[in-house]
Amino acid sequence: MNASHVRRRNTFSSRRISILKSQLYSKLIFFGRFFRHRALRLLTIAAQSGNSHAIEALAEAFCQSQHLRIVASAQQTLIHLEGPKALNVLWAVWATNRYPPLLELLRQKNKPADPD
Repeated sequence: MNASHVRRRNTFSSRRISILKSQLYSKLIFFGRFFRHRALRLLTIAAQSGNSHAIEALAEAFCQSQHLRIVASAQQTLIHLEGPKALNVLWAVWATNRYPPLLELLRQKNKPADPD
C-alpha cells in the first residue's frame, strides 16, 4: 500500500461525510449495525482531525440517534474536541435544534462560541 493510497483513504470530503452520516441511521436488518458502527468510527476520526462536517454529523447524532451506543460515543468524542472551530460548529447545531443535552455538554466545556 503506497503513501498516496493511505492519504486518499484518510481524507473526508463533504460527500463522504454525508454518506457516513446517512449510514449512522441505517435500518438495514443484517448490515445496519455494521454500517452504523463503521460510520461512527470514521466520523469520530474525521471530527478529531477537525472536520467541521463530521463534528456537525456527530452532534446531530448525539441529539437525534435512537441508538444508545451512538449517542454515548458521539458524546465522548464531542466532549474531548477542542478549539474554536469545533465549538462554533457545536453552538451552531445547538442553535438549530435547541437540544438540552447538547447545551449541557457545551456548558461542561465552559466556553462560548468564538465571535469570528
